[in-house]
Amino acid sequence: METRKHIEAKRDDILLTAIARNGPLSEAAQRAILALPSATRSFERGKPIVEQQDHPSHCALLVEGFAAGSQFTHAGRQYTSVRVPGDIMDVYGMALPRPDQDIVALTYCRVAYIPHAALADAAERFAVVNRHIWYTLAMEGLLQRAWIVSMGRRSASRRLAHLICELTVRLRAVGLADDKGFDFPIVQYELADILGISAVHANRAVQGLRALRLISWQKGQMVLPDLPALMRFAEFDAELFASASFEPTS
Repeated sequence: METRKHIEAKRDDILLTAIARNGPLSEAAQRAILALPSATRSFERGKPIVEQQDHPSHCALLVEGFAAGSQFTHAGRQYTSVRVPGDIMDVYGMALPRPDQDIVALTYCRVAYIPHAALADAAERFAVVNRHIWYTLAMEGLLQRAWIVSMGRRSASRRLAHLICELTVRLRAVGLADDKGFDFPIVQYELADILGISAVHANRAVQGLRALRLISWQKGQMVLPDLPALMRFAEFDAELFASASFEPTS
């Protein structure tokens, strides 16, 4: 069983790695980030992390696992994005009165809740933290536009290929993937919901990419035999998604 000290170290490591994408961290900035108060909770697969009826005073930092934004309509559930470790999953909650969607655990998740006031204070004192919040919001918009195009225009196989490319570059940024693959322990019906298709069509999409020798997915491990070929197949804009930082323009 992990100790509290080990859990806090994991939170600190993932947060420092995520923020450092946006510029060098001074010793003072590192101390301030490490001193951010937080309460850590664990969630089993399928459990809500953030709910629409909440009026949160904290941001939810994903430390471990995969989660997803989710909305329900009369026709059922629609996932709106996949969240990876290092994501501040509801940073928009610092400006909106309540969330516009649920965030649910796709796998076992560990989440650190950081008070809005503490994060806002760190952003006011340190430009690199402020840039990280801007970067998070910019990436959120990029993901949403890619999602809209996928749902509207991409075939199931290309939709899946684009998702895998997207996850690869985002996980690579926090040291959880490389060009050969990453851990992806979700179940196939969840993948179907992510892609907005039936489980049968999701299975066909997976088998199609396997037949092209673009992926191998077994026992929760996504293996990428030829990432450049997968990116070409998905028409994936690697330059945008792999951007290391957000720099405001004057």
